[in-house]
Amino acid sequence: MTSAEGKPDAGANEADLCISKFPRHDWSLHHQLRSQLGLSDDVDLHCCGGKDRSNGRGCWVLDQLIRLNEIISRGRIQLIEEHPGEVTLCSWNTSCYRSSCLSHRVILFLVEHHSCIVHFNFGRVRQAMMKEILSAMSRRTDLLSFSVTEVIVTSIVTSTGYGLRWGGSSLPCCIEQGIIDLIDDCNSLTAFELHEDKMRPSGAERLGLILSHKRSLKKLSLRNEYGIRVFLESCSKQSPDDVNLEHICFPNCNSMCMTHLAEVLVTNTTITYLDLSGNRWLSYGCSKDDGITAIARALHSSKSVETLILVNASIGPRGLKALADMLLENTSLSSLDISQNYVPSDECVHVAEAVRSTTTLKMLKLHDCRICFAGVKSILLALKENCSGLSVDFGSHWSIDCTPLEVLDLILAEKVDRVPFNWTAGIIKKIGYIPEWCQEVRVSLSNDNLRANKLLELKQYLQSASAKVSSLNVRCSEGSEQVCLRLAGLLSRRGTIEELELNCKPVHVNVLKEFAEAAAANTRLRKLRFGMFTRQGMARPVGIIKSIPLADTLRKSKTLEAMECDLIFNRHALREFSKHLEENYALTELKFCIRNENFDIVRKRHHIGRRNTVLQQQALHFVLCDTMVRRWAEAFSLTHDTATLRRKVQEATGKCAEDAECLVRAKWFTLCINFFKITEVVKERIVCNLSSPGAMQIDRLDLPLLAHVASFLKVHDIKVDSSHPR
Repeated sequence: MTSAEGKPDAGANEADLCISKFPRHDWSLHHQLRSQLGLSDDVDLHCCGGKDRSNGRGCWVLDQLIRLNEIISRGRIQLIEEHPGEVTLCSWNTSCYRSSCLSHRVILFLVEHHSCIVHFNFGRVRQAMMKEILSAMSRRTDLLSFSVTEVIVTSIVTSTGYGLRWGGSSLPCCIEQGIIDLIDDCNSLTAFELHEDKMRPSGAERLGLILSHKRSLKKLSLRNEYGIRVFLESCSKQSPDDVNLEHICFPNCNSMCMTHLAEVLVTNTTITYLDLSGNRWLSYGCSKDDGITAIARALHSSKSVETLILVNASIGPRGLKALADMLLENTSLSSLDISQNYVPSDECVHVAEAVRSTTTLKMLKLHDCRICFAGVKSILLALKENCSGLSVDFGSHWSIDCTPLEVLDLILAEKVDRVPFNWTAGIIKKIGYIPEWCQEVRVSLSNDNLRANKLLELKQYLQSASAKVSSLNVRCSEGSEQVCLRLAGLLSRRGTIEELELNCKPVHVNVLKEFAEAAAANTRLRKLRFGMFTRQGMARPVGIIKSIPLADTLRKSKTLEAMECDLIFNRHALREFSKHLEENYALTELKFCIRNENFDIVRKRHHIGRRNTVLQQQALHFVLCDTMVRRWAEAFSLTHDTATLRRKVQEATGKCAEDAECLVRAKWFTLCINFFKITEVVKERIVCNLSSPGAMQIDRLDLPLLAHVASFLKVHDIKVDSSHPR
């Protein structure tokens, strides 16, 4: 697909460009980028725009994020503007591809030359790619965050398509040295994560020392025990003002490291999040009571730590008692997770006393703690006396000597409404109703052991004003069409369901369409997962006949944020499905089952979710920032009416749903008023002069009229020709 001079053919399509080999010259890469991005020849691709990183105005990379994501999708890389003017590069299960691929070359070019890309998050990345990226980043000193989850070294490929590293091998020396040198040169680093257990002792020691002297560091996650110990020993010798960490995650942290961490916590006033979870296999039989006790003692007077996670941390009796005593005096901790730690009956007394007396703790997780029934009862009775809003989550395995029904009988008898659990078909069948005082209800049922009349009673409850069901999971092997129609009727009415999962036998296309229309019209439904299975339990193939009506209705949804279809789409059906969903800007997660995967179709499927993720994040910046950047305004004009954006505003501001709605509406009015200025149609104001004799002259356009005109337009509808003065 290239000419004799090595230049790309004018008629070459995008797929051909992505797999063709080109000479490694800047002019060749620049020509391809300009051609695919629609940039003029006078645009300097090495230039990263203005110096103001707060909004990135004038940066072509930020303005072309969606199109760039399409180009680099073959490399399984995504660019997201998570922070205003700052781009995050994310990788996932990076495949092995040739270095001449356009995706690969563009990635390396952007990493090397563009300072707007300051956040890097690599997940399951291959050694060859990681080495080249580190080489391209060798001259960068402006990184803000860097994360590596796993480096795949060998070329072995399993049946799932993932590479493996030889057991017992440590992080490759070239990768380890490259990461250490990169971190050493970055003086403004705020976050660093390296999820690698095994490193060379010399490398781990140097990394720990370098990180301990980074005063800008706010978030740190390490897995190597020696590196953690060196880091903490160095921090304990420094002045408290030199350690500004806020978020710490040290999995597999041993007792000695915890002791050093406790010394830091005594004087530190910035750490708010602490994760010291263990590993079931690496820490089996190793008690960490000394370290846990030291941490608990340090937290007695701490006024900064809000979250403490000790999942599978090998907590013994002394450690549990120390944590319970700490909760009686601590005034800052709001969340404690000690799941997968054995809590014997003797220690349940101390836990119950802490539950009864604490005033700041809001969530206590005790998943899979093998608590006896007497212990569960004492904790529930203590929770009933707590008036500070504490919730206790026992998970799905509550007790070792009783059934969930016995515990549920106790909950109903005592009316304890702050214990989340799933209402199963068996529980509903035995009790026959869901109490109105239950604050939040998760229902999981199958009509195999739940009669139709009980399902109807459940439907009546869900439609009542007192219903607070947030999650509903239905699996049925008989009467699938009847169940679908009843769920459609339920969704068509205003309710509280945010997550719905439906697994049933194949239904008629009209029934499927009615269910999809109800799901699309619902104003609360956030996540939807549905599948149709044959009698043998296999996913049902879906053709165009069912895929088009389904996609046509779902594209209208403004509320759905995540959707997973356990339906086997053939190639034509998936192509049509993706085509119809192009007009949906609310969905950010899409998962499908397909046969004979074709890369172009799969890329199109993923593009919708990635595109919407970028648009939603940029729209959030437009809502929260005072600066009216065109790309943010363009994203907001496409997503302002989606519930996904409103949820993002809620999460970012902590406001209630009504306040978030008002904020979005206010920004929509601001966009309409300033539409022609944002789109650069005018510089400051609109002035209409008499153009020719006999023509009508408009002397003034007032703000309501401007807003009315702008309400019919999208930002991307306005194409500004830079060659003509405005």
